[in-house]
Amino acid sequence: MSFPAALAGQDTLQKFAKPEDAGFSASEMEQARLYYLSNQDTAGGGFVLVYKGKILAQWGEYTKRIRMHSARKSLLSALYGIHVDEGNIDMQATLAELGIDDSPPLTAAEKTARVIHLIKARSGVYHEAAAETQEMRDARPERGSHAPGTFWYYNNWDFNALGTIFIQETGKDIFEEFKARIADPIGMQDFRVEECRYNYEYQYSIHPQYSFRMSARDRARFGLLFLQNGKWGDQQLVPASWVQVSTAYHSNAGSELPGAGYGYMWWVLPKAVWAPYGLTEMAKYDSYLAAGYGGQDIFVIPGADMVVAFAVDTDRGMDLSMEVGVTLIEMILGAKEFEINDLEVLLARIKPSKAYRGDSVKLAARIKNGGRDASTPAKVDFYLSRDAKLSKKDVLLGSADLDPIAAGKIKTLRAKFDLPSKLKTVKYYLIAQADAANAN
Repeated sequence: MSFPAALAGQDTLQKFAKPEDAGFSASEMEQARLYYLSNQDTAGGGFVLVYKGKILAQWGEYTKRIRMHSARKSLLSALYGIHVDEGNIDMQATLAELGIDDSPPLTAAEKTARVIHLIKARSGVYHEAAAETQEMRDARPERGSHAPGTFWYYNNWDFNALGTIFIQETGKDIFEEFKARIADPIGMQDFRVEECRYNYEYQYSIHPQYSFRMSARDRARFGLLFLQNGKWGDQQLVPASWVQVSTAYHSNAGSELPGAGYGYMWWVLPKAVWAPYGLTEMAKYDSYLAAGYGGQDIFVIPGADMVVAFAVDTDRGMDLSMEVGVTLIEMILGAKEFEINDLEVLLARIKPSKAYRGDSVKLAARIKNGGRDASTPAKVDFYLSRDAKLSKKDVLLGSADLDPIAAGKIKTLRAKFDLPSKLKTVKYYLIAQADAANAN
């Protein structure tokens, strides 16, 4: 007998059968759902909530591909992390060294801006840009008013020029590379390269906007990738160091939301942001956000082990306010009643490895508590499987009680069982399942 190697991640995320299985009140989650669906601005949009890596809620048209608007910038940031790590992009290179210019031309001082300045929205290049709103145009500082690196301004010129630099330095198309390096590996179900566009407005700039379309459920996957520090299954898709630095507080963005910060094309939301608005649940957690016009928001809340993704159909004139979005999240966080176990079986062993029906065998399982709290008492079920995939056809050897495990700690559970007398004389795999009600 032997035990199976770790299995690869599944193409689709698993779902909680009901809110109670995740430790949430069913009645309060229903109130949250009705609040979301009753808001007229959500029509034609979708919502997906992922908790502890599993779907807890998906409402509305969550499979519909909808324009990302400015949330596109966080997608490009992830690609930058991959290619900076691979040595294809130099974050310290200046625009002059890269040969980046515009029409009308940049000044010599503007060309001293570095890639790192652009990704932080601190370039000091206040050139007109494609896909700017009138509000952005009105707020744009005068050209030459701030040296590169010295001042934060939410600047579409920076973001668009980063697209040009990415293509130039990597030799890759942004959308094809996103599909190959992120969308396909994490199992996005709706993403289509052909629905993405480069939008040029030559009257303003030679650098186009790179426009993505994405469903709410695919947005949630992208947020989950970052929640998992750039890892999906056994693959480190985005360097963990990039996830940390790109979502860190580099600039005060309080002009947009008091107390908010800005990272590498991610909004950074310290818990103190929410207290003045009476959002007591949200004020318990630091979070970060990919945000776009109309409510295209992907909230990542590491302390709550949660991703919240909105897609709002601006093609149909819909516009979900930040107030509605954060009120919904507040309701969901308030619906949580208790912490569920987050137990993972790291290894299962059987001795002796060759045994026959009726023999007594000793079993051991190494189990990790990946949650933020100590686990509650649980059971570990031991199965014999012909194909190393747990199914109803497998033979249950027995169950053993598992005492609480401290957060982040590992415990070895041992048990002894007799092999069933009707067991076939073939090779079996040993599978251990911890806390079947909450099993991943």
